[in-house]
Amino acid sequence: MNSVQAITFDVGGTLLSPHPSVGEIYAEVLLEHRIVARPEILNEGFRKAWKASHRVPRIGLSEESERKWWREVVYQTVAESCEGDRFEEVFDHLWVTFAETRRWRLHEGAMEMLRELKTRGYRLGVISNWDNRLLGLLDGLAISPWMESVVISSQVGFEKPDPRIFQAALSQFRLEPRQMLHVGDSDYHDIEPARRIGWKTLKIENGPASRNREDCISTLHEILVLLPSDPMRT
Repeated sequence: MNSVQAITFDVGGTLLSPHPSVGEIYAEVLLEHRIVARPEILNEGFRKAWKASHRVPRIGLSEESERKWWREVVYQTVAESCEGDRFEEVFDHLWVTFAETRRWRLHEGAMEMLRELKTRGYRLGVISNWDNRLLGLLDGLAISPWMESVVISSQVGFEKPDPRIFQAALSQFRLEPRQMLHVGDSDYHDIEPARRIGWKTLKIENGPASRNREDCISTLHEILVLLPSDPMRT
């Protein structure tokens, strides 16, 4: 890690997560529309819809295409509970509510880690498969001030694991690949594509796997232990 000058982070699952859970938020919104659904069923439905929607990497992304994509994910999640005109109302409500900072929580130690890395002199950024709602979340959660670069799939037109989204970040930092570190929670979307273009990587993963791989960490604080106190020493 001695050559690292800049660190980019995935957002969802790495720096923050829905709170208290996707299923509980969906259930709350549905109830406001007089529809009763169990959070655990919604969580499972969302997991299946999310997995199915990521079978093929997408290109030509835009804010419009992102909203259409999310509409399909939400539909597959709540189809058994909500149909017809009621679905459009529910989807619009969910779209707005997931842009609110109250629906998200930073992972333990995230803010302290970012502050310390910045203090040490590391340059920080975000690479995320998201839409423009992320900008408001980063502001509301006080993450934006730490980030020199924010690369969002809906803005650049392609998503991870497409190497071009990483190249877009690299061009903003004006560094060599060996000077970049990417931190994420997905081998497919984060670790493998970043490594293929010469970046260093760390995967955040809770559980036994994090103890069996040198590139895995179980807490964000471990990044501080692994990185030199001065990025310019080399």
